[in-house]
Order: sequence, then C-alpha cells, then structure tokens
Amino acid sequence: MQSFEQLRSARELIVLAGLFIAGLVVASPAAAQQSITYQAQLKQSGAPFTGMADLEFRLYDSLVGGTQVGGAIARIDWPVEEGLFQVELDFGAGSFGADPRWLQITVDGSTLTPRQRVHAAPMAMFALAGNEGPPGADGAQGPPGDSHWIINGTATAYLDGNVGVGVPDPAGALDVHGNSSIGFPQMQLFETEDDFARLTFANAVSDRFWTLAALTRGDNLLLDRFNLFHSVSGDLVRVDGEGNVGLGGNPPNSVYRLSVGGGMLLTRDSAPGTLAHLAITESAGSEAVRQLFWNSAASRGWRIDSVVDTVDPDSERWSLSTTGTGINAEVLSVLGSRAVGIGYPAPPAALSVRSRDAWSWTNGNGRGDFYVGDGLVGLSMGVALGGGGRGVSRIWTNGGVEHLFIGSATHGLTMGILPGQVGVNTGGPTAALDVNGDARVRDLGHAEATPRNVHADAQGNLSTAPRESFLAVPSTAFAPFFSLIPHAATPTAFGLQNGTSGSDGYAAAPIEAIPHGAAVTGLDIWFFDASPENLVAILVECPHTASEWLPGVSGECSEIARVETTGQSLTTTRTAQAPSLPANRIDHETNAYHLFVTAGVWGNDLFLRSARLRFTH
Repeated sequence: MQSFEQLRSARELIVLAGLFIAGLVVASPAAAQQSITYQAQLKQSGAPFTGMADLEFRLYDSLVGGTQVGGAIARIDWPVEEGLFQVELDFGAGSFGADPRWLQITVDGSTLTPRQRVHAAPMAMFALAGNEGPPGADGAQGPPGDSHWIINGTATAYLDGNVGVGVPDPAGALDVHGNSSIGFPQMQLFETEDDFARLTFANAVSDRFWTLAALTRGDNLLLDRFNLFHSVSGDLVRVDGEGNVGLGGNPPNSVYRLSVGGGMLLTRDSAPGTLAHLAITESAGSEAVRQLFWNSAASRGWRIDSVVDTVDPDSERWSLSTTGTGINAEVLSVLGSRAVGIGYPAPPAALSVRSRDAWSWTNGNGRGDFYVGDGLVGLSMGVALGGGGRGVSRIWTNGGVEHLFIGSATHGLTMGILPGQVGVNTGGPTAALDVNGDARVRDLGHAEATPRNVHADAQGNLSTAPRESFLAVPSTAFAPFFSLIPHAATPTAFGLQNGTSGSDGYAAAPIEAIPHGAAVTGLDIWFFDASPENLVAILVECPHTASEWLPGVSGECSEIARVETTGQSLTTTRTAQAPSLPANRIDHETNAYHLFVTAGVWGNDLFLRSARLRFTH
C-alpha cells in the first residue's frame, strides 16, 4: 500500500460538480477471488473532504458506453477522513481477464468522468507479487510485494530506475530498442477519438510545455496535420499530409511548400565560395523563377521574374513588376545583353527610361523623367509623349543657382550655361552667347576665295543664304572722266543734271560701297530722254594696275553690267540684268569699280537723274 503523498501524486485529479477524486487500484491478497482494493483521495472545492459520502462503483469493458461487467457496488454513508478513503470491490468471478476494464464512480449521485482504467488481474498480480521489493537497511533484497510498480484504474507507474523495452540495461528513463519499419515502429501513439495523438515535453521549472501532435482525417491529405505546439505560443510548426509546412502561426498552403508568418532570417558564412544564402530553382526549362511580395489588404503586390535561356543568353531577363487585380506592369527589366529598362519590357538601349510625360520644369515636381539630386536641387531630363508638343526633350537644373556645365576630364570646361547666358569655353558668360575662342559656322564655307557674309533678317534670324541688296548712285556722285588714252579728245563740257551740251564725254562714279564678295545682279537707271541720242550706263571692273580706265580699249577692263536707252522717249527707268557669272564677284582687293555714263553728244534734252546697282551677298 502506498503512502497518502504517493497516492496524491499517482494520477491527475478528475473534476466534476465541485468534487475531485484520485485513486489507486491494487489487488487483494485473495487474488483468486479477483477482488480489488480501491484507495482514493476525495476533495471538495480543492480541499480534502471529511465526512460521509454515498459511493457507487460499476465496472465496464469500454471507456465510453460498452457493457457493464458484474453488478453495481454501493457504499452508503462511507467515511472519508481528510479526503482519504478505501473500499474493497468484488465484481464476481471472471470480471478480470485479458481484456481491459474501466471503473465508473458515482459520488452522492454525480457520476465522475472519465472512467478509470483497471488493469487485468494477471498484471496486478505481477505488479504486487511477482517482483522483489527494494533492498532493506542492511542491503538485503526486500520481500516480494514491496514493489516499485504502482497500478491503479488509469495508470501504471514505476518509481525506481529506468524502464527498458527490448533492452536489459536501459540508458534512459524509458529506453526502447527494436528493429522498426513503417508498419512496425518502436513506439506508437494511437488516439481512440477523432483527435490528435499527442506527445508532451515538460519539466518542473515552469508550467509551460511542448507538444508534438499528429492527426489523420479522411481521404484528403491536406486535412492531415503534424504540429509542434507550445503551451503559450500555440502551433509554431504545422505540416500537412502533402508536405506543406507553415511556420510562426501560418497554416500550410497547398500552393507553396513553406508558409512563414512573422518574417524569416537567413544567415550563413558564404565566403570565400559562391554558395547562396537562399537558392530558388526552376526545373521546367526556360520557365521563369518567380518571387511574389503580396499585401493581402490591398490585393496587390510586387513580383520578381528571372528567366534563363539555354540557347540565347542575350534574351535572358530579370524583371520587377507590379501585380494584382487589373494590374500587371513591368517596372524594371534587365536583359542578358546588359540592357536595362525602366518601364521598358524590351529596352532598346543599354539604359532605356520610359517617359512619364514630365518633360518640363513646370510639371513632375520639376524633376522630369530622369533626375539626379537630393529632392531640392538637381539635374532633370524629360520627354513629352503626348499633345502638340510630343517629342519635346529638355534638360534643366532645378533649385539653387541653376548652373549647367559640360566638359571633360582632359579638356576641362567646354560649355557653361547660366540662367539666360551660354558660354563656350567659359563658365562665366557675360552675354547671351559668350565664346572664348574662335567660332566656326560650317554653312559659311565656300569654294571661292571671297568669304561669304552672315546677315540677319527682320526677325533676327541669321543666315548665309544670298540676300539681295542695292546701292543707290545719285547724279551728284558722277564727275567728268578723262580718258587715260593719250590720243583721246578732252570733252569740252559735261553735264548730267542740266543737260549741258558737249561731245565725246564720259561721266564716272566710283563704286566702293558694294560689299567685298557680293555678286551684282542688276543695274537700274532713272533718266530723261527727249533726244535722238541713247544714254549708256556701264558698270566696269578694272584692275588696280590697269593702264587704261576706258572700257573696251585694251581689254584690261571688263563690263559687269550695261543698260542703254533706245530711241527718243520719256522713259523714267531702264533695267538690265548682270551677266550670269557666279565667279565674277566684287573683289575690292585687286580691282576698282566705276559706273560710267556716256551719251556721245550731250544735249539739253538728255540727262541722268540717278542709278541703282542691285547685288546679292
């Protein structure tokens, strides 16, 4: 018989209607009668009960339901002292055999649950009589019956040393040896209800514990579970029948092998090799390896795709995309050809940026489609994609002094752009355009020796295209001209305005205001002609070294343009086009130019009012 302290610790207390009961079932000395001695502790509201109680005992062949074995045994007004009582129970011959039995107890009309397991009589006989007792004070083996085994209605306990199954010298509290297989394991936990089979790990330091629990249910493998449970944190690891694992409270997911809640940390020392901290592989050829970052509340997220092409490495790609309901936009892509695209699924250049139509400093927060800066100052670039300005591209600075400089490490500064001013080879321009050094306009190049001119139109546009201008030659610019030829007669008189008569006379006006390199295109004269004579005006080009200044004498001088009146009339103007000689341009460096006028014999009814030369330059 065990002490009361041993009885109190032998089994877990049973709660019902404010009563607690714990018991130990042992065999009586008259084993043949198969009677049992039942000792128990009775508590009321957590304290040992003292007084009289009506007790009833029934024996069954099952934990729940089943068939009653023998009759009921009642103990009316049975004494209980400080919670302890003992009764002798005899359910008749044959009540105990190889089959298990369960004892149902009723206290003052309230049946306690669950029923308590009672081992068969042979087990009880072995436990109480078949073992030698512990050594006495003198070291001698104790008498039989003083056993280290305790067997009651619900439990069997061994109180001294290790227990071995299949091993004579167990190395642990329970040491099980055997040749196992899937169908025949060393240890089996079998749950008799539709519930988890559990194995619990606990110690005396705290009330917390760990439990391994396993459940099989129906034909659906996804309903099978294997859990690692913590008494405070709950299910920390869950595995379903398909091998899907949930960590940190996440249930297993039939789509993903691993479902992690609460974040995941990967650490390893991969140096100096190339072992990865996380490896994601795809076995289906060129199918993409995908990673998904999802926000359940927003029903959208980000996805990373990586495609490897065994045939064409340049077509391999890595992409970052937004994804969700109605959303699937590729934000960043990298090709095996080393091309990177922002907003471009197939970037056409090494770096390609899809414009967001933020093409000026007045939209896109002044940062354009491409920006380098700190959010307050920076360099921006933008391209317009829509509207009437489609295709407009701009580069600008935003914030601060807003200066833009272009140069190279070898040459240094090439261009400095300040607000409203551009400098070439200078970073501090002092005008709208400030060139430090020579300037060249390729359109001004020409095959002739004479430089071409640059002119501005009324709108301020500069151009090198030929532009027609004119030079007015008033009558007052003419003076008598005496031939350098020795035999030439000297005119007796000369007149253009007043028609003074004379003979064999010339009048000449020097032409110096036509720009060097210009081409004469026409000659116009305004005159009065009421005589039978003709008035002749000739633009003559003579070398500075010519010995004759009279055209047509020695061939040293040549005509560029000529106009002549025809008959007597009152015509106010005559126009003659210059010869089509593109190379015959004004060359003040080597030639002199005069406008000659002659009428043969002067008269009062023939005189020149003015002349005009037209030219392009």
